[in-house]
Amino acid sequence: MSRVKFPANHDRFGCGMSAYDTFDRQLFFSFQEKEELPPCVEEAKKAAFEKVLSLAAQKEVIDMKNLKTTGHLEKASKKERKPTGLGKWRTALSAAAAAALFLGVCAANPAFASKIPLIGRVFEAIGNSYTYSGNFDDYITPIAGETDEDALSQTVNGMTVSLSETYVNNGYLYVSFVLETEEAFPETRADENTRPGVLCLGFRQSVLSADFCSGTIMLPGMSGIEARLMDDHTAAGILRVNLSQKDRNGEAWSDSMPDDFSVQMHISSIFGERDAGSQPRLPEDLYAAYQDGLTEAGISLEAGFGGKSASAYESLTEEQKEIENQLFSRMMADYYERYSFQDEYWSIEGPWDFTFDIHKNSEGVWSTVIDTRDILEVEELRVTKTPFEISVTFDRPYEPFRKNGIHFTGGDYVVVVFDEAGEYMGVAMPDVPIQDHPISTVTLYVCDWSEYMELKGYYWSPDYEEKAKEKTFQEYLAEHALYSTELAF
Repeated sequence: MSRVKFPANHDRFGCGMSAYDTFDRQLFFSFQEKEELPPCVEEAKKAAFEKVLSLAAQKEVIDMKNLKTTGHLEKASKKERKPTGLGKWRTALSAAAAAALFLGVCAANPAFASKIPLIGRVFEAIGNSYTYSGNFDDYITPIAGETDEDALSQTVNGMTVSLSETYVNNGYLYVSFVLETEEAFPETRADENTRPGVLCLGFRQSVLSADFCSGTIMLPGMSGIEARLMDDHTAAGILRVNLSQKDRNGEAWSDSMPDDFSVQMHISSIFGERDAGSQPRLPEDLYAAYQDGLTEAGISLEAGFGGKSASAYESLTEEQKEIENQLFSRMMADYYERYSFQDEYWSIEGPWDFTFDIHKNSEGVWSTVIDTRDILEVEELRVTKTPFEISVTFDRPYEPFRKNGIHFTGGDYVVVVFDEAGEYMGVAMPDVPIQDHPISTVTLYVCDWSEYMELKGYYWSPDYEEKAKEKTFQEYLAEHALYSTELAF
């Protein structure tokens, strides 16, 4: 399992922001330039268009699952055998040329692009590059509105939002959508560090309500949306909502969700982060003032994740924590006052309101409850597997809190998941994607959160591949975990 590696100049205050690759951008936009073709070539192009359209209708032509929106090939599935040598280069060049040709002719001929079916095929279009990828074809259904198709496609302020497909299991709701703009789609940064190609795009002040309960769920922003640019005017994406979270009435929809129900989706506004490069780093003088304040208060925080370790922070008294919190807040307030970010985001105001029906699909869903009352400070772990994710939830011993993206709890737990081959799948917060992991069995390790902040460095270290020859991350974690169990599906 390959690991995400962050660049040496990764900026934690800029959330790891990076610009698009310059050459890739130039290559992509060069395909969009309109050039007049000789008559014979124009005729051949039209004939090719007709053939492509004919095959597209049969769903046999454009392998959208392996085509990135920038004209690159998506990385092959880990189960696929990669060609080598000359065959590798021929395959890559031929596929890249085909991808570039397809995107190029779509940009040069918008009428042709508009005929390629996207509504009803968003999951297929995004394909294997989706974080929770899998065989959605067996589970998704086209969205049906209360009245007619127009109810599922609305235009406000030049932005058309069209809902496409949906899938809901016992804990998660997936909704695919298409965004179309009259003018060119606003330039939006893509997250190339953790979710390559995913636009930094979100819904603001948007909620979901249902006819079987009175509470509403706040729709996630960028974290719960994966959208990709399909052409100059179109982005396609998938919204994923955790139905196990508490709504505004303190209830989880997954606890009382019927098999069939109706939902109302209210999107107040749509926003995106501009591709403006990295945010300025924290100035040294501000950080020095923060450190000086700690020294004057007799507070010492050893270097660690985010500049401090969780264990060092937990050793502080409540009074010292309050002092540190004030110093940190003052430092960040001075930072944001010094640098304005109002031009780094674009926003289009709505609202867009949709009502559509949902059918819960429990196929492939498996769940169990593990009694841990004699082992941990929680009574039970609740594990659920769907075709696309494995989630682990438990009643926390007490509420954690965050500072600068770090959990500080002193007694909270983290659940780490490994597949049957011993490969790291991730931390269940509350879930991990299955993707192409072999999961006839999985192993769960429960660790103290503060300790895990130190333990994970073993896996993410630059020399892990060498260390794994002697001891894998799973073996290392097994030595430190508070509890572990193997589950067979």
